[in-house]
Amino acid sequence: MTAYASIWLISNTVPAGKSAVRVWRRWASFVSRLLLDQRVPVKLRIPLSAALARHIATLALVLLPGLSVAAQSARARATFDAFRDSVTTTSDSTVLRELNSRLILSAKRERSNALLHAELGFVSLRLADLGDARRYDDAASEFKWTTELAPNWSYAWYGLALAECALSELQPANAATRPSLLGRDARSRAVAAFAQTAKVDPRETDRLVALAMLSVRQHANVRATVVLEGLRRLTVGPTVKSARFWLARGRLERILDESTPALASFENYRRTGDNRSLALLELARTRFLLGQLEGNPLYYQGAASDDSVTSTGYHADLNSLLSDSLLAVFDTARGADRSRFLEAFWTQRDHADLRTEGERLREHYRRLYYVRRNFSIPETGSPYDPTATEETTAVDERGRIYLRHGEPDTRATLSAAGVEPNESWRYARAAGDLVFHFVARVDRPGYSLIESVFDVASSRTAATLSTTKGPGSSGGFPDQLLRSRESLSAFYRGARLGETARGRNFETRERAVGHASISLGIHTDSFEPRFAKEAGARLQVLVAGRDSAGSIVHLVYALPAVALSPTIDSVSASYAVHLRFTALRPDGTVAAGLDTLHLERTPEILAGDRYLLGRATVHVPAGQLVYRLSVETGDPLRNGIGGAGTVSGLDTLIVSSPTAEGLTMSDLVVGARNPKLFWVPVTQAADTVFFSALATFRKSDRLEVFTQVAGMVPGRKYRGTIRLQKRGGGDAVLTQKFDGMPERGVTSVRQMIELKRVKPGSFDVVLAVVDGSGAQIQRVQSIEVVGQ
Repeated sequence: MTAYASIWLISNTVPAGKSAVRVWRRWASFVSRLLLDQRVPVKLRIPLSAALARHIATLALVLLPGLSVAAQSARARATFDAFRDSVTTTSDSTVLRELNSRLILSAKRERSNALLHAELGFVSLRLADLGDARRYDDAASEFKWTTELAPNWSYAWYGLALAECALSELQPANAATRPSLLGRDARSRAVAAFAQTAKVDPRETDRLVALAMLSVRQHANVRATVVLEGLRRLTVGPTVKSARFWLARGRLERILDESTPALASFENYRRTGDNRSLALLELARTRFLLGQLEGNPLYYQGAASDDSVTSTGYHADLNSLLSDSLLAVFDTARGADRSRFLEAFWTQRDHADLRTEGERLREHYRRLYYVRRNFSIPETGSPYDPTATEETTAVDERGRIYLRHGEPDTRATLSAAGVEPNESWRYARAAGDLVFHFVARVDRPGYSLIESVFDVASSRTAATLSTTKGPGSSGGFPDQLLRSRESLSAFYRGARLGETARGRNFETRERAVGHASISLGIHTDSFEPRFAKEAGARLQVLVAGRDSAGSIVHLVYALPAVALSPTIDSVSASYAVHLRFTALRPDGTVAAGLDTLHLERTPEILAGDRYLLGRATVHVPAGQLVYRLSVETGDPLRNGIGGAGTVSGLDTLIVSSPTAEGLTMSDLVVGARNPKLFWVPVTQAADTVFFSALATFRKSDRLEVFTQVAGMVPGRKYRGTIRLQKRGGGDAVLTQKFDGMPERGVTSVRQMIELKRVKPGSFDVVLAVVDGSGAQIQRVQSIEVVGQ
């Protein structure tokens, strides 16, 4: 007699009652030894895993004759769960087939034993998952019979749903041979079974949602959709608790990119009053995915709650973006302080990226759900684990970068025999592009960051594929890599055409770019302004002048004609220009900002190499600030979208206080007389100051240089020097000396430079001042000199 058969023999001979339980426990102990003890004769042993053997033996405690499935105790459920999980994690099909055969023998004798048929169903299901697809039919039949024997047992309906769902994925190949035993098509049966699972036991709703979440992470969206259809068949009533149902359904709809019905589900959840703060968070998340800024107040209201479940949700959404120190601040904050922390955090990012308040937060959730759907690491978890949620989704390093920086401007890949999956992303940045390379190694889950495109292939693969040594050589694997990345930038196109020595130098430079990108990319986040096309505008930000409102910053721009789209009437052409500027203090708070629309008129349409010139001013406080400026053609408020645009990188602005000790000097304003770009200071010695947005001058021009100096010794003459020298510290081609008496408070300094004798080229204008005490200060401005 085999060990397992002996269990069933005892089940038919031992009487019910307490004495039966004692006997069963003794037999369970015996069976465990029989299955596991090496001293037992080989012919009596069954080759099962230790875990599976223990659960089979322990199952004897549940399989008492006449046991009511519907009235299972928590211990009985846990024991059956343990058996099922052991079967699910067993990969030895030989062992499972042996177990299946023994169960069939017992089932023939006990056709009315629901638990036994459920076991057969899960064993068949596992054998099918391991490659024997015809077993799905067997599993469906066993589970169907179990539901007839125990119609109120959720395990039976759940197993049936899994089997039918798997069969639906095999159709239409199996449609012709599918027995008509169960009537309608497999997908419909799976939907009905999932619905019945939650109907007979509302606790299973969480398990169904977890199954769908796991399916999404395994990129099995068809199964997840079937689960959702099952939940949609449910009606809220005595057997289905409304709060659990609506929360689960909304989450599943959202992860499957059905945000509009998800919003309705979460509104229903809010009406149940089960957890108001969690409902607010779910509504906010969903509105953000729908592109609705109305999610902002809901988000901050939900954050003000100290509910632990809600706080955990916020933490999970922020975990991959906030630094450890900021996460600690968030975790220790309470009530309204938590809400204020989040509002300050997101608002600072809006201003730093020249966005409308609320845009960065909305974008974060768009990225978050895009990452969870597209860059999740495929999981092999159990479909019975009810703890899996969208918040526990693991993502690869593509997701890590995407969450911080969004959609790349350019993507590239190389598909070739023997080459592991790979991608390269480029983010265009005014301060220097960010370039990231990823590869999916066979021995690692998901995609990993690598420093260089030449790290795409492992050393062994590269040695096999490469026919040349230098990365710049023609032909071979290195050349394939460079060809595949030509779309990223001219940087790669130029390297491929270079010689071998130049190629080796390129690899060093390319690796340095990759290293710097990773260092910056994983510690910062951004939401760069996007334009229909790059305008190629010239931008200048200059601190010069002061009035009663504070120091003045001049925002000067030049837009080329090719980037312009004029509106024409009978007398002129008009151009709409959208100008945005923000200056931030070291702590990230906003010191100054400007968001304005200029309407520039010209008597004729600008064409060829002409530029549209403009200037705006904004007052800023004293101190060291970080700023960003963008200019865009068109009127996004009127047209819905903007046109061409240019954005500066983050740069530093030094604004001196007139009461500061020592010498301070404003920026140099270098211009030539221009009726479009001028400013008249409101001072006693007022005079016109001219700007040049292009910083380009003809030899016939006379430069007018302006700055303001504060802190000079009153009543003592100052001395100054102005030089025109080759850019980067070269020799001076022109030097002029000057002196003067300081004015009370701030002294305006103006100097003229004739360019007639200067050869075309790139120059620095350097203006230095030494006051009566010997203290010295200087400023530099770069210019271009062209021919007549």
